[in-house]
Amino acid sequence: PTINETVLNGENVSSHVVVSAGDVGAALLDGFTIWNGRANHDGRMTINGQTIDHRYGGGILMNNSSPTILNTLIKDNYSVNRGGGVYMLNDSKPIFQNVVFMQNIASDDNGDGGAIYTDTNDGKGFLTLINCTIINNSASDGGAIRFNHNIGVNFYNNIFYNNRSKNSPNTLNSELSFRFNQNDFNTKN
Repeated sequence: PTINETVLNGENVSSHVVVSAGDVGAALLDGFTIWNGRANHDGRMTINGQTIDHRYGGGILMNNSSPTILNTLIKDNYSVNRGGGVYMLNDSKPIFQNVVFMQNIASDDNGDGGAIYTDTNDGKGFLTLINCTIINNSASDGGAIRFNHNIGVNFYNNIFYNNRSKNSPNTLNSELSFRFNQNDFNTKN
């Protein structure tokens, strides 16, 4: 059988290609390309009682939400401030498995988290990355991932490669400490 690719294209005009707000139950994105989101607009909106800021999360923005994202490409998304590829905030607990984060940008001037930015309530959020590739992303801080506040993480068998940070050479950048449950991943800049 032929496998058809499903592309969600923000066409560089949409603030977010995907929004996951509030309790989404067992929401699953499987086999998508999330591409060309451009979070650079002023303003906010409310979805399911959650505030969505148009400057954050070019590819995916999640607020108090815990979707599962499988077999997906998150590519060429931009944020003027936080989370070029993904911005997760409050009590979000997403699972990313077999996902490629590629060529996402959080502005080199003041943007943080090229691929992912976490802004979770102190210790309540949780980020799971399994068999993911985080490659060629860039930001002012945290070329791959910028952790803001304490967050639980489960990283297993991931590749971090050629991610760039203007203000520091770190691929991962954390304001506070975090703990790896399974730190079986490789990094290279």
